[in-house]
Amino acid sequence: MDSLVVMKKTLEERGLFTYPLLWASYHYGVDYVVAHGCDMSRIPRPSDPVSYKLWSGDAHPINPPK
Repeated sequence: MDSLVVMKKTLEERGLFTYPLLWASYHYGVDYVVAHGCDMSRIPRPSDPVSYKLWSGDAHPINPPK
C-alpha cells in the first residue's frame, strides 16, 4: 500500500496523476510510464477484465463487498 502512496505522490508532483497512470505505474513503474510519454495508448493493454477497466479509467471496476 505504501508503494501506491509514493507512486501517487510522484505522479501528482509531476502534474500527471490519473487512476489509469497510477495503475500503469504500479504494473510497469513510474519511469516506464514517463518514458512512454504518460500516454495510455502507448502502455500495453492488460488482458484481465479488472485491470482493463482500470487501464480504461474506471476507478471502481468491481462492486465493493457488502
